[in-house]
Amino acid sequence: NLHIHNDWYFVAHRRKLPFGLFHIKEVNWETRCGEAGGFVGSPKWIGGIEAGMAILGLMDFAFFTLGLDFLEAVYHREYRDISLLNQQLGYEIVKDEPDGFVRARVSLAMYLESTAKLRNAASLLGGQETRLTDLDDLQVEHANEFGKDRSPWI
Repeated sequence: NLHIHNDWYFVAHRRKLPFGLFHIKEVNWETRCGEAGGFVGSPKWIGGIEAGMAILGLMDFAFFTLGLDFLEAVYHREYRDISLLNQQLGYEIVKDEPDGFVRARVSLAMYLESTAKLRNAASLLGGQETRLTDLDDLQVEHANEFGKDRSPWI
């Protein structure tokens, strides 16, 4: 079951064409940690600029709007592209999971350090703000509630 304060899902679009579903889920407010992930529907979008910018926007939302201290990701060790991407985002493996999966974790400081060049390139391409569009009233209310005193973007 989804929890209104702990599970955040977003559909990423490029020119009105949806290409991916991204999430911060199972937020633990005591440890200020949530699990980040994404699913891109077509291979043509995987590894592209749009998916990269969506990931950076999602992580910005988690750290700067929700105020999380850590993000975790679960992925299969054999998916080399996913492993490399997570390393570039600052994730470090913290636990081996069953069936070849791993759990990795990144802090805000490590994210900012690891993605400085990526974030600079993204700001040149798309601006320096995270934009959530087509929000319904409930999303706006909760984003504003969590973003108080944390985010210059909401």
